[in-house]
Amino acid sequence: MQAINTTPNPARSRAFFLDLTIFLAVMFAARTFHVPGLGFMAGALFGSFAALFVASWRMRVRGVTWGVLRFRKPESLMKTLAATGGILAMAIGAIILFEMIKEPLFPELTADRSDEQAKSKFGDLKGNW
Repeated sequence: MQAINTTPNPARSRAFFLDLTIFLAVMFAARTFHVPGLGFMAGALFGSFAALFVASWRMRVRGVTWGVLRFRKPESLMKTLAATGGILAMAIGAIILFEMIKEPLFPELTADRSDEQAKSKFGDLKGNW
């Protein structure tokens, strides 16, 4: 077994924070741009792919591979697709279940769609940044 070096390395820490800053800046910048005609999901995918591109670029600069991070090709594509489908089905089921039990158990979580409350809370905001 190899001993792990736990002494802090200031240069490595600065490099980590530089990479993290670049990554977060690109991720948030990509989410702030709005392209007319592009839906929410397409915008979210654009931001995710931009962040993935920057992360891959910074990993290449540092000499780190996805394998080092324990990302590798799956042994069985069918098992991977089955697990993905199962997770998706459970997520959809959890959303449906929550929507069914939300009203009786948590009546305060229902949306207030009354126009009077909105005008009293947000009526003077037009043109006021």
